[in-house]
Amino acid sequence: MVGARIASSAFACMACAMLFLLVPSGSAWAQDTLATPIPVSPAYYTYSYDTRAELGWIDVEVAERRGISGWSIDYTWNTLDDFTGTFYARSPDGTIYTIGFTEAAETYHKTTDEFNDEWADGTWIFMVEDVQEFGQQQAVDITWTLEFVDADLPFDMVAETLADSAQLTWKDAVDETGLLGYRVYRDGDPIEDVPVSPTTYSDEAFALEACYHVTALYDTGESSRSPETSMVFRPWISTTSVCLTAACPVRT
Repeated sequence: MVGARIASSAFACMACAMLFLLVPSGSAWAQDTLATPIPVSPAYYTYSYDTRAELGWIDVEVAERRGISGWSIDYTWNTLDDFTGTFYARSPDGTIYTIGFTEAAETYHKTTDEFNDEWADGTWIFMVEDVQEFGQQQAVDITWTLEFVDADLPFDMVAETLADSAQLTWKDAVDETGLLGYRVYRDGDPIEDVPVSPTTYSDEAFALEACYHVTALYDTGESSRSPETSMVFRPWISTTSVCLTAACPVRT
């Protein structure tokens, strides 16, 4: 989607620090990749154990509701003790990712899929800990990058089996301009068009093994496909997973 540049403002108070990421008034959708500089973490000896609990470093507020398809961070780690420091990130959904643990002083680039298919909006938390409680760790030159799911694409489809059906759920496409509903596919073939809400479907004609995906239907046409999700039915057992190419054929 065509995007607009994100404006950012930093606000500080005695008890907290927060970086706000704001969408300029009048813009339709933000850019599909958002790179955000984060202020340096507190200097050596200004804290003991936990930069956030002690000094409020740092909460980052993301205003725009977009699905996450990629997450990375670049930073330089300064340390007086390679064996005592940890650098964390926590998403608004509560997922915690250990960015670095007992690292040497160096510049790093880290990527993870831990946050994929979560919503980006809300408060993200970054923090540095020193287990020896001497405050001998600091992260500087930090740039955090989010990659977003296309705004017109439904995502994070989950398939669960009940006794007589496969229950499908997914997260909605955030671009609702001209959105008419969704089309559900089983093993590459369309099986049902459903309304915009709720983003669920019950497949009562499912096979013991099947692959599902969903598209968004707009007044201008059909979106690209969501990632496929495999469903395997076994008596008394329900399993779900992202569909692997070995399990589902590549579809064009």
